Amino acid sequence: MRIPATSRAFVVDGTGKGAIQEIPIPKTGPDDVLIRMEGIYGCAGGDTIVYSGKHPHSLGKYPLILGHEGVGVVAAIGAEAARRRGLKAGDRVAVEVMIPCDTNGPEACEQCRAGEYQLCEKNQQHGVSMPLSLEHGLWGMYSDFLMVHPRAITHRFPENVDMANAVATAFLANAVRWTEVKGKVQKGEVVAIFGPGPQGVGGAAVATYRGAVPVLIGLSTDQARFDIAVGIGVVKADHIIRADKEDVVERIKSLTNGKGCHLAIECSGADPAVGPWLKVLRKRGRGVICGYHGGREITVPIDQIATKELNIQGAWGQAGGWQLAIEMLGRQVFDFAPMITNRYRIDQLNEVVPTLKDPSRITMKALFVPLPL
Repeated sequence: MRIPATSRAFVVDGTGKGAIQEIPIPKTGPDDVLIRMEGIYGCAGGDTIVYSGKHPHSLGKYPLILGHEGVGVVAAIGAEAARRRGLKAGDRVAVEVMIPCDTNGPEACEQCRAGEYQLCEKNQQHGVSMPLSLEHGLWGMYSDFLMVHPRAITHRFPENVDMANAVATAFLANAVRWTEVKGKVQKGEVVAIFGPGPQGVGGAAVATYRGAVPVLIGLSTDQARFDIAVGIGVVKADHIIRADKEDVVERIKSLTNGKGCHLAIECSGADPAVGPWLKVLRKRGRGVICGYHGGREITVPIDQIATKELNIQGAWGQAGGWQLAIEMLGRQVFDFAPMITNRYRIDQLNEVVPTLKDPSRITMKALFVPLPL
């Protein structure tokens, strides 16, 4: 692969705008991996916040290259990195956005020492909190090339996984974390999933893969998303609930002989969903919340937790979710390509990023591709 002297990258400055800039590509050292980006998903959460200038991390500095949900091909790799990571030039890979600070060393934070690097106190993240001023600056994925941080975690895809499916790990690894790692989903269980966006569809896919029965909950305005979920086979058409048309709790009871579901996942970020999320659970049921509610305080039927002895957990990030996500993709149980409902080039980001949260503009996921070399 021809590697140019510079990488064209989308750089944001913290003022609510960005621009394509030429960033010098550093020489690949023994422990370095240089990735030629193939496709990057737009993140309605992180991208829009960082782009707006309201950085979510106190350590976040501008300017920086945006983008953290992507896949690419190894363009160049040092000998030590190849040995340590099991990679070679030409491999299709994903790079985890969250970078452990030092899992075994004396400088490791408390969370990384415990193996919970998704909660790392230093908040180093590709395309989120790594500025141009840090070394070469080539840390974000809206770019021709990405330089992988030496402590970042990489994952190689089987050869039968194309880019359109590989990029699905951006939401599928998250879904594994809250459906399996945290939710402990089991065969035969009924799983209520609030929110039919990418995260909810991913959760339904994991539940179905594990032999559970997902029920996907949204609104009538989510019909296009419901159609995609049913079309790719992650949920049955008669296991869709439109919360503005029917009583969610009563419908779940009708599907479970009045007992309620075993696992409920709240990933909609919609305040009215939180009450039903608790109410649909059976006694000793498990609830996982991973949707973001913008810091708002929400009144919930908290007695449900005590009287039914519910097990309630939060879930954040993708840690522990990648292996099963890639296994699912390699077995080609589902084709996630239809999740890509909008396609753009990275030089269109200024037009598109402000619309990423608008389901009338972005039906499911927006894919951005680098400019031709």
